[in-house]
Amino acid sequence: MSIPLLETWVGIKAVIYAIAVTAMNDTGAYLAGCTVGKTKLLPTLSPSKTVEGYGGGAVGSLTLGYFLRTLLPSTLPLHVLITLPLTMSLLGPFSGFLASLVKRTGGKKDYGKFIPGHGGVVDRLDVAFVNTAIVAMMVGKYL
Repeated sequence: MSIPLLETWVGIKAVIYAIAVTAMNDTGAYLAGCTVGKTKLLPTLSPSKTVEGYGGGAVGSLTLGYFLRTLLPSTLPLHVLITLPLTMSLLGPFSGFLASLVKRTGGKKDYGKFIPGHGGVVDRLDVAFVNTAIVAMMVGKYL
């Protein structure tokens, strides 16, 4: 099965958008969590993640999503341009929580040591995979 959106230049730009907004979500969450984070989000799955960090990730995603909107088709309505990065920042991290559940159930902290301080490649890309699917579904609807 192929996804036509991902076979076009629009699709390539949409994937770049998804990866960049995901990275900004991680950065915003990290900065907010380190500076003002007090309230643990899911301490048994991801002990260092905070509610404040989760909010900081959403702010970072929305901000970068605004600046990168030119990567997306001009036919997208304003409400999609706003809800897309917010949806990514609110739903995407749950794939990371699911991955953490799988790791902790298996007695592992990271999926690997390929990227020092960040765990394995899967640890860095789990949310990006989900967010790319979110972008494909939301953008594909308006093509």
